[in-house]
Amino acid sequence: MLLLIVCAAPWAGAEEKTSDYFQSHAVFVDLDGCGDPRAEEFCKFLAVDYRPWTQEERRRVREALDPVSSAPKLSVLISDFKKNGIKEIVFLRVYDDQDSAGSLVVNDRLFIYLRNQFFTSKSMYGTWSEQSHALAHEFFHAYAHFNAPQSYFSDPFWTSLAAATSWGYPMKTNANIVKSELNAKVRERVSLCKSGKFQEAAALDLEYSRPKGFPSLYSMTQLGEYFAELGSFLAHDEDMASALKPDVRAWLQEHQLGSLL
Repeated sequence: MLLLIVCAAPWAGAEEKTSDYFQSHAVFVDLDGCGDPRAEEFCKFLAVDYRPWTQEERRRVREALDPVSSAPKLSVLISDFKKNGIKEIVFLRVYDDQDSAGSLVVNDRLFIYLRNQFFTSKSMYGTWSEQSHALAHEFFHAYAHFNAPQSYFSDPFWTSLAAATSWGYPMKTNANIVKSELNAKVRERVSLCKSGKFQEAAALDLEYSRPKGFPSLYSMTQLGEYFAELGSFLAHDEDMASALKPDVRAWLQEHQLGSLL
């Protein structure tokens, strides 16, 4: 989901500290709906049902963070977050059935809100769960935010890529990607997940998107999602780098992201 920026008051300090960056900066904040004064800023743009965390939910988020924390390629994110003064990664629990996760920057904190779908999916992408993939995806949204996404997306490379995506930003649909076909594949993937066929859903996703040069179905829907999906998949999917076209690899190298390859 698109990362937004708002202003809010400081939050409580982190819980237990560990030796790695993402785990040691993680904070779980319990909100009691939009009536909670601390939720006021969030409810202005996301008026949903915020609730306290359960211990099991916290455990599962920590578990999903483990492979993200130990991924060597994500050191580029850690350096960037430190440079931009991120003090905490604050997790909020949202009760609705929309996309599994979203994120926003508030002053010196990165907020990630996790929805019901985050906890129900059992898809695997290589050795990572969909939960770990989703967290890295949100971290790459933050990276794009800190590194002037508008200048990124005005780059000729992105302008070229935009012509191959379906919507979002001023762009046209590429004749090689039929929007109705893409939408049908997305619906099929959602249907498989609802039926509990998570591995079949993941296979359908990659079998359609990768031959077209995209990381995933989701990456084909919006330019910003392409960047977040690309970064997350490069962190853990050994097949991703080899599937990239030369201009994508060249762009990553040029913009200090060559360590992801």
